[in-house]
Amino acid sequence: VDLFGDIHATGVRVDYLNPMKAVDNVSAQVLLYPDKVHIIADKGNIDSLILKKADLLFTDLDKDDSWLQIDLDVSGPVTEALELISSKPLEFPQMFNLKPSMISGKAKALVHLSFPLLETLKTEDVQAIVHADITQAKINKPLQNWGLKNGTLTLDVTNEGMEVAGEITMKNSPLRVFWHEYFGAAEKTSDYALSGLVQTADLVELLPDLKPWMKGKIGLDLTAFKDKKDLYSGTLKLDGELTRVDFLPLAVQKKSGNPMKATLKFENAGKEQGFVSWDIAGSLADKKEDLKITGSADWSKQNLHFLLSQVLAGVNQFSGELNASDADFTLTLKGKNWLAYDLSKISFAGNSDSVQSKVSPDIKLDITLDTLTLNKNMPFTNVSVAGVRQNNLWQSFHAQAVASEPFVLIYDAKQNQFQGSFSDLGGFIGSPHH
Repeated sequence: VDLFGDIHATGVRVDYLNPMKAVDNVSAQVLLYPDKVHIIADKGNIDSLILKKADLLFTDLDKDDSWLQIDLDVSGPVTEALELISSKPLEFPQMFNLKPSMISGKAKALVHLSFPLLETLKTEDVQAIVHADITQAKINKPLQNWGLKNGTLTLDVTNEGMEVAGEITMKNSPLRVFWHEYFGAAEKTSDYALSGLVQTADLVELLPDLKPWMKGKIGLDLTAFKDKKDLYSGTLKLDGELTRVDFLPLAVQKKSGNPMKATLKFENAGKEQGFVSWDIAGSLADKKEDLKITGSADWSKQNLHFLLSQVLAGVNQFSGELNASDADFTLTLKGKNWLAYDLSKISFAGNSDSVQSKVSPDIKLDITLDTLTLNKNMPFTNVSVAGVRQNNLWQSFHAQAVASEPFVLIYDAKQNQFQGSFSDLGGFIGSPHH
């Protein structure tokens, strides 16, 4: 028997995909055909979401495998819009650990779903296309300290991935953001991009150690991706023309308006391994020398390797290399001048969880500098330091330099003690700058 019909209904509740939330207070037209049912709704709500339009099409009802196609046009809190695609069997946000509570704002969303009418549905059985326009967006977690708010974002989700793009404010700095998550077995799991002109005062709130050094604005352009091992690779470009830098530990004093650009490239960066290289170039205020600092660092759980291939910053001209592990520490430093009399301004947060080795590492030192200034009232010239310590004992050590007069410090392995003349070092040792 063929069945045809045209039914108009109001105040109807539609459970279209258990256990997803039902649509209440539906005002709809139901069209009946021998092989399909078409429900067209122009009113309803899903909790606080307002349903502007819904189209439900049941097809192939005369066959063993029937299908349902759903198109929803809803508006309301973005949290509830995300919950709509978070519940079973979709569970798309859970694929990348995004919880609806992480973001707030207002959303206008279009949801398209197509799936077979099976008793047990899996995520991969549902073909989905979701588009949402989000306003007044605020990121609540995990970047709550960044003050990301007042965003205008688009959210797109398919079976292949999820993409978020648009603009948002970090503290007081407007930023352009892009985030793509790949579902399935892609070699990379995430793409990221972030760019904008950032107030350094906003950066200082996130990174307090920058406070003594930077004022103004800095251009930021970050592109990165994450692989299946949760390791990050990418490039960070900084344009500091509008930034004032007063970095006394390296004798850098740059006025706002002087060119300065930095490029940092990082590969396989994670908590226990990674590589980063940097190239910083510009010019310094009231100085003829250009600023140029190039180098790289790579680290693993067992070892840190730090290379400064060139430092030209104010009066500084040197290069150096450091290797450090639980068992070994090697420092090589060569150059004409290293002015570092204000190192006390540098502070680094230590890792309280790190395990300290009970045995002190072996040490190898090789330092040659025309001038070393640790106390601006007493620079050292003709500096050379060479030393080897193994098994907690110095095998050799020889240091010499000239302050107001030459001095030498050596280690006598036979006497197991340091020997030398220190008559000229009282002012340096007692200096508050040391």
